[in-house]
Amino acid sequence: MRRIVFLCMLAMLMSSCSTIYKMTTRPVYISAEGSMNEEWVGRSYSDIVMQFGAPTRSADDGRDGKIHVYEDIRTIVSTSTSHNEVMHSVDTETSERTVRDFTEFYVDPSGECYLVRSNRKVEDGRKFSLYDTILTSGLCAGAVIALFALLGC
Repeated sequence: MRRIVFLCMLAMLMSSCSTIYKMTTRPVYISAEGSMNEEWVGRSYSDIVMQFGAPTRSADDGRDGKIHVYEDIRTIVSTSTSHNEVMHSVDTETSERTVRDFTEFYVDPSGECYLVRSNRKVEDGRKFSLYDTILTSGLCAGAVIALFALLGC
């Protein structure tokens, strides 16, 4: 019974360490919408065209203005390969997914931008930190050692 409890606790501990590792090494992304609103609201449609070129498409906004849409549609192809040592074979899987990034500029009848909507992401700036990784690994290793000591293994 003691061994089962130990194995369950060890599995929980290792999964929590994995989560902490991902949190400290992966960048966080935030929407670009806020910063784009700060930059573009109040500016003219001609400023937008000078910066981004002609929109992909335009539509009415329902208030006598226009919504000018800039889209970037692309297909991402991923390939993964696995080696089967027993059968002496190589398996390759390919998958595709379509990504659509867009930015919508809402322009009033006078030609002034009043809203920007986007699904584009910008990096928050948190990058891989060797210090955080070493600290996290040390805490996980210490917890495993403490667990061994508590269970008398």
